[in-house]
Amino acid sequence: FGEAPLQMALLAAAAVLYGCSAWALTQKLEVVLRTTRRKMLRMMFGGRRLTQDSGKARDDLAEDASVASIGSQDNHSDDGFVQVLEPWPDFIKRTTRRAERIMKSLGMEDWVLQQRKKKWRFAGKTARAADSRWSKRLLGWIPSYGSRAAGRPVTRWSDDLRAVAGEDWQSVAKDEKL
Repeated sequence: FGEAPLQMALLAAAAVLYGCSAWALTQKLEVVLRTTRRKMLRMMFGGRRLTQDSGKARDDLAEDASVASIGSQDNHSDDGFVQVLEPWPDFIKRTTRRAERIMKSLGMEDWVLQQRKKKWRFAGKTARAADSRWSKRLLGWIPSYGSRAAGRPVTRWSDDLRAVAGEDWQSVAKDEKL
């Protein structure tokens, strides 16, 4: 696969995840990140759709409607037989598995995992700050405008930190070994 796709993958990850430590990651955003990453990897490492010789001459396709629609894409070989492309879902599954294997062999992590690590690193750095920087004061800030709007509450930045470490997540984040 060469050096260029690997460099593109690293650059894309850096561009997408820039400033991600400030994100309030929701399940919907996790799905978007994973889907985008898989699509990018398929484009770089995926390959082409496989073809199979249908065994039918181009003239015989008019009788077979299922192959005729595929044959209309002008996928015929020089000997007059139609080459049928592999089904689209099979192509997507095959190329995704291949791209994920390549990324795993190169030691590259999932974007969601990278985001969580960066967020914990930022939370720890902020919690360890000795002075009263605005970033540290902002972490403990409770809005004074009263109650929140009706409906499902918007995910806050610290919600997933609390889910992992409990209400005292700042003392857990201070541990540099995390």
